[in-house]
Amino acid sequence: IPLKTYPKITFKLTIKGVNEMNFRIESKESFKIIGLKGNSVEEDGCDKLWSRFMKSYNERLWKNGINYYKPPFWQVGAYMYGTSDCIIGAELGDKLILDSMDIETIPAATWAVFTITSASGSIEAGEAYTRITTEWFPTSTYKRNENVPQLEVYPDGNANSNDYQWEIWMPILNK
Repeated sequence: IPLKTYPKITFKLTIKGVNEMNFRIESKESFKIIGLKGNSVEEDGCDKLWSRFMKSYNERLWKNGINYYKPPFWQVGAYMYGTSDCIIGAELGDKLILDSMDIETIPAATWAVFTITSASGSIEAGEAYTRITTEWFPTSTYKRNENVPQLEVYPDGNANSNDYQWEIWMPILNK
């Protein structure tokens, strides 16, 4: 004889939005990033791509009296929307193009800049992206500009410290 059972009815209450999200709106003209272009899938993840950058490119961007690292971008990773392509490096500005380094032009855009306090690459980074896409965008007057890469900006300091402050620059358009 076929039988049926029904689980006991329960309720689950979830309260969201109790943790603040620190952000500001910035507009920036087009600029160029100099560094290492790559594909995180081909590199077997972003961590390996960053490791390759740190071993082979980082020192060249601040040695010999020429420092490419400067505010607001310092060390920056630009991640193209809808792909695994990215470039890691520094803003080129008026500096020389170094041999064997890649160049990527970032178009003029308006950005929502979120300040994250955590060690870079920590679990909080993933949570920050989740909160931006599931909490901030739906309640803001903006949508993601899919024609411009999002940026991760890492200023000078100890990126392994839990008190380290870095930024996610999310390109935006008015809804």
